[in-house]
Amino acid sequence: MIFSKKDFKKYHPSGSLGAKLKTVEDLMLTKDKIPFINENSNMDKALKIIRGLTELNIIGFDLVEVSPQYDHAEITALAGATIILEYLYLLGNKRKTI
Repeated sequence: MIFSKKDFKKYHPSGSLGAKLKTVEDLMLTKDKIPFINENSNMDKALKIIRGLTELNIIGFDLVEVSPQYDHAEITALAGATIILEYLYLLGNKRKTI
C-alpha cells in the first residue's frame, strides 16, 4: 500500500506537513458558516456579532455602505467606520495572542 500526500493530509491534518497540504477549500467558510449581519440589524447587534468572531482566522472582510447622496447625516458612514474599527481591534487582539 502506498501512502500518498492525500492520505497524509487526511490522517495527520494538524502536523506540519498536513498543514502545508491544506487547500483553500479546507480553510474557507461556506454557506451558513459565513458570519453575516442582516441589513435590518441594529448597530448594537452588529457589533456583538463582530466581537464574537475571535475564534475565526479572519484575513479580510467586506463592508457595504449606502451611497453618500442617500446618507445626508453621514450616519451610515459613521457606522461603517465603527465596524472597521472593531475589525482592527480583532486584528490587534490576534497579534497579542501570537
